[in-house]
Amino acid sequence: MLSQVDDDYLIGLANKGIVKRAYKDMEEGGERVVSMAEEAVVEAGGETVTVRMPLGESSCSCPSRTICRHVVRAILFLKAQTEAAGSPAPAPEVPPENATPTPEASPPQTSALQQEINTYPLPALKKAMDPRGFLDFTAQLHSGFRPEIRKTSIFTVTLPGQITVKLLSPLEYSTCTCHKKELCPHKAAAILWCRLE
Repeated sequence: MLSQVDDDYLIGLANKGIVKRAYKDMEEGGERVVSMAEEAVVEAGGETVTVRMPLGESSCSCPSRTICRHVVRAILFLKAQTEAAGSPAPAPEVPPENATPTPEASPPQTSALQQEINTYPLPALKKAMDPRGFLDFTAQLHSGFRPEIRKTSIFTVTLPGQITVKLLSPLEYSTCTCHKKELCPHKAAAILWCRLE
């Protein structure tokens, strides 16, 4: 699971400043794994961090009530440790020059995030948007408007009014520039736009 974590995901989970600070703090070194089972306990920067899956459930002994630089630092440390312990990936197979492409090529895999988006209950989305918000959404849809959607390990959706939603897996860790923790109308609209795309 850690191999799928990248900077975009960590920025969505915390923020860009915290991720940059965690990278800078890692230059000091000194991280160590205290225990590892269903969750990992790591000492990082003088704090004790418990890394859990999903990563948004991780905690730290520092006073921060959110995903802090120590948690991000511990995640980065564990990711580096697991990558160092793993074997290198095999080289991709190169087809011969005269090979013809097979028509039954497998379709692209749907990411876990896209699967969550596709299966999120429509009634919950409509409720979060309230009737007026849902009418605005349908009006935008019929007018031909399409938001900018950037897909990496997270989906970043830019909505009208300079609202940016970052959809993460699991969806309850998604963030919005309106700063609401719960499913806000913007997150609901972003999920619908991604589902329609």
